[in-house]
Amino acid sequence: YVDVAPVFWKDGDDYLLPAGDDSWLLTSTLKSNEWFNQKHQELNYRLKSLVMLLKKWNKEHSSYFNSFHLETVAANTFSSLGSNYRDSVYKFFVWSPSYLDVYDPGIHGGILSSYLTPQSREYLIRNLESAAARAEKAIEAESDGDHEEAKRLWSIIFGSDFPTN
Repeated sequence: YVDVAPVFWKDGDDYLLPAGDDSWLLTSTLKSNEWFNQKHQELNYRLKSLVMLLKKWNKEHSSYFNSFHLETVAANTFSSLGSNYRDSVYKFFVWSPSYLDVYDPGIHGGILSSYLTPQSREYLIRNLESAAARAEKAIEAESDGDHEEAKRLWSIIFGSDFPTN
């Protein structure tokens, strides 16, 4: 999957990015990319793979997050990432509601959640809570040796094309 955002050049490395609420965010794509790549490195080069999983979840469950916001929330949610992506996905669902109001890492400081209406914010948080509950049950099922149930629950989270073999 590829995310494409319509941006308009302003000057230098500055671009205007639609905020989702009929306004624009001023962002610096090079600064944002440098910041994200630094976070990826700090998190043992595991952030990008985690973000791909989270984008799959987001797409399957109403896409309340816009892509750039989701990436930035994920990067801010963790101070470390291990190799257990099941655990990391679960922790994201639990912890990320506290990180929704992140700032644009592209130096201009806009709050990336500004596109969320009170209702869509509430739905997003409910989706995160629901996903956390399912992920927790999937992890418990796997620990109990019930791999079929774990795969069933992960396929609800990540969609019907989640590998279950």
